[in-house]
Amino acid sequence: MATSLTTLPDDLPVPLDDGAAAHLEGMPLPALALPRTDGGTTDLATLRGLQVIYVYPMTGRPDVPLPDGWDAIPGARGCTPQSCAFRDHHAELAALGAGVFGLSSQDGDYQQEAAARLHLPFPLLSDDGLQLKAALRLPTFTAAGLELYRRLTLITDDARIVKVFYPVFPPDRNAADVLAWLKEHTMKTRDTALALAACAATALAADAAPRMLTPCPDSPNCVSTQSDSAAKMTPIPFSGDAAAAQARLKQVILAQPRATITREEPGFIAAEFRSRIFRFVDAAEFAIDAGASVIHYRSGARTGYSDFGVNRSRMETLAKGFAEAK
Repeated sequence: MATSLTTLPDDLPVPLDDGAAAHLEGMPLPALALPRTDGGTTDLATLRGLQVIYVYPMTGRPDVPLPDGWDAIPGARGCTPQSCAFRDHHAELAALGAGVFGLSSQDGDYQQEAAARLHLPFPLLSDDGLQLKAALRLPTFTAAGLELYRRLTLITDDARIVKVFYPVFPPDRNAADVLAWLKEHTMKTRDTALALAACAATALAADAAPRMLTPCPDSPNCVSTQSDSAAKMTPIPFSGDAAAAQARLKQVILAQPRATITREEPGFIAAEFRSRIFRFVDAAEFAIDAGASVIHYRSGARTGYSDFGVNRSRMETLAKGFAEAK
């Protein structure tokens, strides 16, 4: 009797959380261009806004038997029901501003067949070289001589992972679970942003010495020109009038994506940089030293342990932009 690919057996083994995905939340997506079933490629590092990427082992095909023992492997069975569920919830996810991608290690032709047969309104990505495994240390397993991805789902905001579903079971419920999580967290976004802004304003108002920048913590999510640790960076030099340098600095700051000036006075600027959807905040301070003709700065994440070099990269970009500004 032919195996139904769209329904799940009642006695599937439940996969256990082995901790193999515990490191993923907060990580940036790598610069990795993968073929997509609707043509061209997608560079994961360039994905903007909110995206759902469900990673799965292998979709079955009606004309090809499943590998021996497939149903006995925890988490293996259910790729077709999972894809169909994301298809059925696609409009609701899009209404929340979320894009959807499926991703597995099958080649482009295999993915094309699945996308067409299941009438998927979103692209499938082909990673037949397991490049994402190497970049993010994703968990895999072996069946029928093939190394395949274990099932997990990533929610990303501006190419940074903000939520991980692992293990995923049952797979046909994953799309509904993702939708419920997104609804809950997007409704909290505005209140959270207002609360963070209020906290920032309170902290800045309490700063009695605006030219002494807030010290960086021990965690690797902050950089400062006034630090003696690994967080240390080089001040930005300027020539001429300090007020003109401050005005130019302000323009360069505001040219950055989702940048806001939260406080400004002669010789000092405080700013925030936020991710697009979940509004993760990096707080920055700039002090203009007119005597030394340099601009000191400090930039750090408000939450989390590591920022994966985001603040250092942003300050390097600002310094370059300041040097190039007229």
